[in-house]
Amino acid sequence: MKILHLVLYSDDPTSQHCYEEMRELTRQFYKRYENNVKTIYYKYDENMDSDICLKDDMFMVKGVDSFTPGIVNKTIKVFEYIVNKGMLEDYDYVLRTNISMVVDFDELIKELNKSPVDFIGGGQILTLEWNGGGITDSTWYGTQFVQGSNIIFTPDAVKFFVSHKDLIKTNIIDDVTIGIFIREHKSDKYPPKQFGENKFKVMPCFFSNDGSFRKNDLCELVKNNSFIFYRNKCIFNGTMRKLDIIQMEALIGYIICK
Repeated sequence: MKILHLVLYSDDPTSQHCYEEMRELTRQFYKRYENNVKTIYYKYDENMDSDICLKDDMFMVKGVDSFTPGIVNKTIKVFEYIVNKGMLEDYDYVLRTNISMVVDFDELIKELNKSPVDFIGGGQILTLEWNGGGITDSTWYGTQFVQGSNIIFTPDAVKFFVSHKDLIKTNIIDDVTIGIFIREHKSDKYPPKQFGENKFKVMPCFFSNDGSFRKNDLCELVKNNSFIFYRNKCIFNGTMRKLDIIQMEALIGYIICK
């Protein structure tokens, strides 16, 4: 099985360079899967001459970061590129994640072999019942969508999105608008598929109030479960991405050794 793995990325708006550290940490980890998985990051660069280019393992898209319409638009641009360049012909699936996600591809490939995705799916399906991210009323309440950090597309799904891009609501956050798009324009493939049970995990914070890192507790979580997607957003006196990096490094080590 071959998977094209696209990682949503942006330059760190702070001086801590956390996103850069996450990128280097994950890119080294994903190299161990390179026989089956091609990982490419993608981000905006407002100083480009061309609309999009691929440099090493990074898609550079001309534009400025924003939640809406930024994430949707740069994802569509990358989809257009891989379709127009014929890259999809080499892959069975396209997986879209983000920079704070760690994916156990051994577990993912095992699950996809057992339970293939038809069109679009992921490890966590949500039902829209709140406002925000471009949602201002109850019009789209009840829409089921894949949580944005672990969306799996078939090549046909990517091609369908590209060929119908003008129908995508770019004023709504990307994961929700993908769910709305399928519901309205590809109803035979709706709702998206959630494969397996308990495959998506929002990582708890393993730092105690005294600042100590409960590394063994993290290890036990990995050893005792078969999660595929590990979302890292450690809340400890606010969002502190440096803590995420420490946890991600330990997590990756345990995935490799388990």
